[in-house]
Amino acid sequence: MAQSGGADMVVVRVAERYSQTHLTIERAGQEPEEIAFEWDSRIDKKFGRASKGYLEALSKLYQQGYQVQATIPGAANGNSITYTTLIFTKGK
Repeated sequence: MAQSGGADMVVVRVAERYSQTHLTIERAGQEPEEIAFEWDSRIDKKFGRASKGYLEALSKLYQQGYQVQATIPGAANGNSITYTTLIFTKGK
């Protein structure tokens, strides 16, 4: 579906696997941006590191004026990878 005017959109594809997260950030007319971060697998450490990785990656979009408009949950595949898609928009 083509965009004509309206909001500027960014699609972020998230792949989470045990102790690792990979983000692919897609913008129209640009090369995708790839961000990966690992987090400590110990239960007392892992949620903090994962949160920090997300904060560092996604706060850039908020600083550029983007806001989350939709979350598309995906299913886990046979390799224990869970996929999620985030849709960000910025009004013109």
